[in-house]
Amino acid sequence: MKNTSISNEAYLLENEDRKETSLRIAIQKGLESPRVENFDFDENLNQQKAKKRKKGKLALRQEAIGE
Repeated sequence: MKNTSISNEAYLLENEDRKETSLRIAIQKGLESPRVENFDFDENLNQQKAKKRKKGKLALRQEAIGE
């Protein structure tokens, strides 16, 4: 029982280390990325929502025809 507990703790620590490493890499990529000028958040959000709706409709259509 004790070995299982230690194994679980080791797994959790390893998983947390992977998450931390991934986060550090993502932050560094963000810091190195170019700045965007004149970004319109609302316009971008509307575009993303429209893409999602279109993608959802396409998936429904494909499901209806059995693809």
